[in-house]
Amino acid sequence: MAGAAGGIGPDALLVLVLLLAAWAVARSVERGSLGALLAGAALVGVAFNVKMLQILLAVPALAALYLAMSPLPVRRRMSHAALAALVALAVCIPWVLAVELTPPDRRPYIGGSGDNHVASLILGYNGLARLWGEDWSIYIGTPGPLRLFNEKLGGQASWLLPFVLLSLPVAAAQARGGRARLGALVLWGTWLGVGLVYFSASSYFHGYYLATLAPAIAALTGIGADALWAAWRSRGWGRVWPVLALAGTAAVQVAILWPFPDWGRWLIPLVVTVSLIAIAVLLAARRIARIPERWSRAAYLAGVMVLLVAPAVWAAIPVATCTNVTLPAAGPQECKGYGQGPFLDPNLVDYLRRERAGARFLAATYDSGIAMLGILETGESFMALGGFRGSDRILTRDEFVQWVARGEVRFFLNLEGEQESYPQQGPIRQWVADYCPKSPVQSPGVEVLGPCEVPQR
Repeated sequence: MAGAAGGIGPDALLVLVLLLAAWAVARSVERGSLGALLAGAALVGVAFNVKMLQILLAVPALAALYLAMSPLPVRRRMSHAALAALVALAVCIPWVLAVELTPPDRRPYIGGSGDNHVASLILGYNGLARLWGEDWSIYIGTPGPLRLFNEKLGGQASWLLPFVLLSLPVAAAQARGGRARLGALVLWGTWLGVGLVYFSASSYFHGYYLATLAPAIAALTGIGADALWAAWRSRGWGRVWPVLALAGTAAVQVAILWPFPDWGRWLIPLVVTVSLIAIAVLLAARRIARIPERWSRAAYLAGVMVLLVAPAVWAAIPVATCTNVTLPAAGPQECKGYGQGPFLDPNLVDYLRRERAGARFLAATYDSGIAMLGILETGESFMALGGFRGSDRILTRDEFVQWVARGEVRFFLNLEGEQESYPQQGPIRQWVADYCPKSPVQSPGVEVLGPCEVPQR
């Protein structure tokens, strides 16, 4: 799912499968179990089938955990890792081979590939094109180390990043003598590090891709909170870290909330007030020995808990108001337009059905995402001429004209302002402009053309 149009993305399923793989690999490290490792490898193969090379945001972490922390001798762990790689390939390659070996005229077109080959989709649109493909700076900000804190992405995944980054050194210093804690840091630290590098450098991704960072941020927040409290109890300069983490994270959350005054007018005072009180109690306890430790503990807990409020609210807003099924995002958004609320006006649907004249498709469109919404809302068939995002030339102009001449297509749908957004469909787009007049019934945000008529020769 991508671009101006798409379908409901599989990212939630991807994260679930990768988490199951992480659990299996962690169990393998704990028990020295080859079976658990191979189960994790099989799940990695399943994850590849869910969203192809996006698994590379997590696979390095799984490999680092096993290779660095397995209790087996180095030679055995290397041979087991090689076997695990073969299992992962055995799970993901059959699907690729099945598609490539099926003649193109006997299978669906590979949307997004550009040439109807699944290898091009894997390595191109779902691979290297994500690093050096389209420039989506207008939607996700300019690449750089602070990109994840900008107005476009900050509210999607960065609420607790300062807390995690400031607590990581403390947790790492405390983990030297604990194998379980060190293994967790290797897994989640690598997972987070790879994701931060990718999302800071990539030229093209959607905000909801940041869901792959959520497991690492959640795990490291818990690990970091425990480590910072242990640092506080150790006295000395270790007590500085909890104060820095609370203050720095609260400041970043205020910056994220600032462009949203309707929500910030109560969330900002809450975060600032509780954080300042917590920090004040901690600083006072550092100088006044008579203050009971339970006061410090309560203050620290309140300081950590208040940092969870804003991200929880941001996640709940689209659930309570509206969800963009095309480009889902946390936080406030307009509850109208493409992907939000009804796509086609009921009056338009009635008109298309009434004027259908036996056509196989209720309407044609360039983009499979638009067709998807039409199908879901009406239960009728829609023709997607350009496949995924309209990027594929599936039909020639003459082939499309033949469909119209046979009476199987009579109407055409465009998103308003998107008529020039599908360069691959230029010849068809020109024919539609010439022979499909504007329909007398329209739908907000949608341009309806037709009935289309093939000129008599």
